[in-house]
Amino acid sequence: MTFYDEAAASYDGHFTRDVDRWEDEVMAGLLAPLTEGRRVLDLGCGTGWVADHCRPAEYTGVDSSGPMLAEMARKHPDAAGVKATVGETGWWNALSPGDGYQTVTATWSLEYLGDLAPLLRVARSLAAPGGTLALHGSMPRGHRRAHFSVKSAPYIALGPHQVRAAARAAGLARPMCVGTSALPDGAAGLGRAAWRMSLAAPAGLHYSAMWLWRLP
Repeated sequence: MTFYDEAAASYDGHFTRDVDRWEDEVMAGLLAPLTEGRRVLDLGCGTGWVADHCRPAEYTGVDSSGPMLAEMARKHPDAAGVKATVGETGWWNALSPGDGYQTVTATWSLEYLGDLAPLLRVARSLAAPGGTLALHGSMPRGHRRAHFSVKSAPYIALGPHQVRAAARAAGLARPMCVGTSALPDGAAGLGRAAWRMSLAAPAGLHYSAMWLWRLP
């Protein structure tokens, strides 16, 4: 079994702290306008966070863990689950994009999806004209947080420099970066207002970030 196979049954229950709910609010606020009523492809979908918090018209989740996909299907029986390891050669062959996905997204998973430049090329090819890439993951300093559910899972550190370089290599414009968590977990006791104020810090100082590309 993989790291996430073992964690699937209890995965959602791991994120119940106040700070987890605050992060969910920010993430949902960013993603709702990009996903609701749209055809969405979610990379490294896990148990379906996007479908939990937003309302896509069609939702396809890709994940390497069968148990995580099974949990997603239990919660969202209308969703399409695709078992594939994003980053491996030909992983996209399991998809049926039709005219393209209006939004290609990832939440808390970008650093686990393999080399970023090839991923961006594939994501762009799967997206519909005028679509959006909205890819979220932890910054390098984020992996020093104690609350990771699966700390042993391998990842590629992705800070602003790495993401911008990968975008250039993939022929994409410089992305918009929106920080989604800046206050250390240990300071979360200061309250929601302080946590929200911390989001004004430069995105590169955050523990996690959403990278956005609007496609022509």
